[in-house]
Amino acid sequence: MAAVLSEHTGRPIVHRSIAPAELTACGVASLDERIARGLEARTTPFVEEITGERPRSLNDFAATLTRSA
Repeated sequence: MAAVLSEHTGRPIVHRSIAPAELTACGVASLDERIARGLEARTTPFVEEITGERPRSLNDFAATLTRSA
C-alpha cells in the first residue's frame, strides 16, 4: 500500500512494522496479524451498498489522488 501511494502521490510513504506486543497495547494486534496473513484480502458488497459506487483497487484509487491534488 505504501509503495502504491508513494508512486501516485510522488511523496515517500513507508510502512513501519509494529511488533504484536505494541499492537496489543492499542487493541489491533489480531487484525494486523490477519491482514499480514492475507485473511482479510476479500471483497464484499459494502462499498457499493454504502457509496453507490463499485469498489476499485488501491492502485485505481491512488491514481485519483494525483488528479485531484
